[in-house]
Amino acid sequence: MSLKAKYNFLHLFYWFTGCCINGFIAVFLQSKGLSNTEIGIVTGGSCVATIFLSPFMSSLISKIKGMTIKKLMTFLMLTTVLLYIAMAFLPIPAFLVMIFYVIMYALNMSTVPMLTMIAMNYINEGTYVNFGLARGIGSASWATSALVFGQVVSFLGANILSIAYCVFAFVTLFILYHLPESKITKTKTEEVQEEGSVVTVIKKYKIFFFLLLGFCFMFSGATAIGTYLINIVKSLGGNTSLYGVAMFAMAFSELPVMMIVPKLMKKFNSVTLILVASIFYICRNYTIGLAPNLIVLIIGMMFQGLSYGLFTGRSLFQDPPGRTESRPCPHAAYACGRHGAQDAADAGHCKKGSRVMAEKKKKKMEFRYYQLPPGSPILALLGEKWVQNYGDRTADRLHFHNYMELGYCYYGAGDVVLGDDTYRFSGQQFTVIPSNFPHTTNSDPGNISRWEYLFVDVEVVLDGIFPDNALRKERALQRLYEKPWFLEEAEYPKEAAKIKEILNIMRKGDEFYLEEAKALLGCLLLEITRLNYTNKEDAEQGRITCIVSRAMDYISDHYMEPIRVEQLAKYSHLSETHFRRVFTEYMHMGPLEYINTVRIRTACEHLKKTEEPVADIAHKCGFTTNSTFNRNFKQMMGVTPVEWRKRPENYEQRLLNYEIHTEKGW
Repeated sequence: MSLKAKYNFLHLFYWFTGCCINGFIAVFLQSKGLSNTEIGIVTGGSCVATIFLSPFMSSLISKIKGMTIKKLMTFLMLTTVLLYIAMAFLPIPAFLVMIFYVIMYALNMSTVPMLTMIAMNYINEGTYVNFGLARGIGSASWATSALVFGQVVSFLGANILSIAYCVFAFVTLFILYHLPESKITKTKTEEVQEEGSVVTVIKKYKIFFFLLLGFCFMFSGATAIGTYLINIVKSLGGNTSLYGVAMFAMAFSELPVMMIVPKLMKKFNSVTLILVASIFYICRNYTIGLAPNLIVLIIGMMFQGLSYGLFTGRSLFQDPPGRTESRPCPHAAYACGRHGAQDAADAGHCKKGSRVMAEKKKKKMEFRYYQLPPGSPILALLGEKWVQNYGDRTADRLHFHNYMELGYCYYGAGDVVLGDDTYRFSGQQFTVIPSNFPHTTNSDPGNISRWEYLFVDVEVVLDGIFPDNALRKERALQRLYEKPWFLEEAEYPKEAAKIKEILNIMRKGDEFYLEEAKALLGCLLLEITRLNYTNKEDAEQGRITCIVSRAMDYISDHYMEPIRVEQLAKYSHLSETHFRRVFTEYMHMGPLEYINTVRIRTACEHLKKTEEPVADIAHKCGFTTNSTFNRNFKQMMGVTPVEWRKRPENYEQRLLNYEIHTEKGW
């Protein structure tokens, strides 16, 4: 069974348990002899307890070593089982029933955000789960259970709810333990808590605070109606069975709305959708409260979909995975495609709020891209410009390129950092660094070093060597992608001589210089492939890196078209599941997320260099609607496309806010 299916089943059975507690709260408490006033106290106390208990419980995941979402949900649900059974079958006084129910309700509600956390963490790790669909299935299960329980309670009594809860709770935990453990991430809420007190947050986010306050009043009305709905039903001539029908109508109405929320998000912004949901909340509450008969009551209940369903769907539904948070890429997988000038994405944006973020603060990474001369697979960086003090030790920042880098050091002193390894350079050394491999060069303080560089489109060169043998070309590519090299000229004189000769050929620019340089470069690359023939582990590393890089290249070439992960997997000769895992493991972001960052970064180039209408740019960059483009752009860049175009001077500084920023060349 796939991860998506397991997560859907988790919601299916979890919301069965939710209906056992929340859906029939008044029915159960009335069966225990509590008055309407006492039921109101329980409901109000439960909400207050939830406000304090829910964030506390969620914080335990990060505060307690070894604590996981699975363990915490297990504890909370088993505790709830004990409390429910005690209330149902033990002769305890009314005040204890009230206390137990408040605790049980608060514990149950504390598990709700954990379902969302599971989905967000999976998405954060690059495994997309459709939260909207799963939550819609949960609504359907709630609706079904409400209809069934309404009939069963009429015949067997309210105590049957506790038994049903126990059964569904154990099934839920069984499914939960068959889900892979997700990484625990720090939420924006936790960050805000670290920044200051609640008062500080209110002062800083005044509009958000008043919006939240409005939501509290809105939900309070809905909760009050839900609590005393059984009384409303009975006053209109109904019974517990009809109460179940009303609950079914209410919950089932959420499903179609939640299913279409992603489409609505493409056409309308969040403010519009939440405003519509709020209006329907008012209609729902007044229709139910003033219903003259059961038919009008059920109609009012069906406003639940356009109120709660729409609000919840827009608040919690994940944007397509291509718009989720980014991660700086590890080791050899900082692959951003070989056509980086137009296509390379700023892959460091991390949307905060409902998105989860990395627990540790991430180091920044630069993507330095080059445009090769037309018709040439070689770019040479020569001359006095490259006689300088390299790097910035205080920044401690690596970078990577869209092409293979060949560097030769004539003299100087300092460090060359290749991924996790550091080497001392002092002259007469050279480097061979695959594309997309993190590295940097730092001269010693006050030391002037001389380097010269070649940037090479390896695939173009190999096409000339293996025009009719794709298999051998692929094998050579894998070897070249395996690892970087820092080599002494004294130990590898042939390779060093070829690099220096190519540099001199490019410097002189004599007749047929490019053909001569390409021929020497082809020989050099073949020698490097032989150097990289070491062990199976290295070979596998090279194969995976090659897969990821080729996928990046495909995205760079086709970002303006609809791209599905299935296509990328087929192009890479892998199953979709295997491709997602490989891509995410090396890139620390999902493939759709990367596609989105490529599109946005390309749009920035168009906005900066042309006067084309924003709508045309959106279409050229692969966005189907202007609203989708605007929403994605603002989430990534912090401003709308129009605002960004007016402030191009802030471009480089804005990119510095991300984990990875992009700049041309050096």
